[in-house]
Amino acid sequence: MFDEALSPNGQPQADSLRTEVRGVFRCSPKIVDLAFSVTSAGATLFTNFDDPLRLASSMFSADEERKCSNPCLIRCVGDEGMIAEAFSRAEQLTKELDVSRCDVALVAFSDELFQKAASYAVEHNKPTEFLKQRGDTDAVRRAKQSGRFVLSTPEYVGGLEFDAVILIGVDDGRVPPSRTADSIESANYLSYVSHNRLYVAITRARYRVQVLVVNERGPSPLLLGAIASGFLEDCKEGPQILR
Repeated sequence: MFDEALSPNGQPQADSLRTEVRGVFRCSPKIVDLAFSVTSAGATLFTNFDDPLRLASSMFSADEERKCSNPCLIRCVGDEGMIAEAFSRAEQLTKELDVSRCDVALVAFSDELFQKAASYAVEHNKPTEFLKQRGDTDAVRRAKQSGRFVLSTPEYVGGLEFDAVILIGVDDGRVPPSRTADSIESANYLSYVSHNRLYVAITRARYRVQVLVVNERGPSPLLLGAIASGFLEDCKEGPQILR
């Protein structure tokens, strides 16, 4: 506790006041709602978690508001189809938002998907910078200088901001990953980590979030509340789905 650590005698101050910082959160209100839904889904796991979104305020201009749209769920056929769809949508977003490729991040929710997406980018000449460690400012700078997409996993995008983020593979059995241990502690840990990774990935986006899943798996249980509440629009009837 901060009040205990800062007390001259090492004891909590009975009359100490709790200070809450109210910040300007650079996510659209629709993205804020989706992120809040994810933390709500893991309420029993985050008993000591102060959600910064609760005190956040949007300071978007009218032009920025026009760039926003509802976060959407996209159902695809197989991992390969999902990865192809992710890059197709990334290109589409650069045109819709009138931004550089470096303003769009693709976030893969498993190491296997990251490797598949990286191979796809190389084989299909998709200009992409691979983020393989947290705080890799050199990779981010190269992406900006050369106009490349950023491909990462959730662990490495913390602290970064993009105009749009495409989440690849947030589906059942992958988020949280299927358990190999039977203990309740292991299940809780996997769930906690998965909620945290999803929250971080969602809140990297200013204007757009698109969530891609394999149709055969269905969306992650962490997203079901957001879908039911309308915070994540299920675009299963879209013409570009299941190609």
